[in-house]
Amino acid sequence: MKPFSNSEHLYNRVKELINEQDIDTAIETGTYKGATTLALSEMVDKVITIEKNVDQAKETINDRLVGTDNITVLIGDSRDMLSEVIEEAGGNLFFYLDAHSWQNDDNPIRKELITIYEHKIKPTIVIHDFKVPGRYDLGYNSYRTGTQLDWRHINRLVKDIYSESFNREYNDDAPKGERGVIFLTPC
Repeated sequence: MKPFSNSEHLYNRVKELINEQDIDTAIETGTYKGATTLALSEMVDKVITIEKNVDQAKETINDRLVGTDNITVLIGDSRDMLSEVIEEAGGNLFFYLDAHSWQNDDNPIRKELITIYEHKIKPTIVIHDFKVPGRYDLGYNSYRTGTQLDWRHINRLVKDIYSESFNREYNDDAPKGERGVIFLTPC
């Protein structure tokens, strides 16, 4: 498995953002198999990743992340853990938000963004599985409740985080079949 859901475009853009924004700490929600976690560990000094699925987290730690000194894997719900992680992380932060469950319509994105806002920080944020306007060939999450992971779902929270001064871009030049992504950076 390759990092960033096998997207070379996403890998390259994340690396560019980390360099442009002088990021030293990455916080990832939704570790899954750890490929993106490993890639982030090569780009920044410290990676903190949160995985809710206990079995998945243990397997990933044992199979992929052995011997990585700059990665901390936390097992639990990002909504419950993110505040403490932010307080302890320090540095110039990058968030890779990818903790959404397909099985039970579980979507922690809004709570994660509220937590970022409550800490009065203006980090770089990347949200995976996001609906890219005008690109129906890029995958995104939608839920049985009718909610789609799109700009309408998060816009007010993002504007609160950045005091309405931010850059927003999408991976609209990604190849067909990739997942949609939104990139948010402070101005």
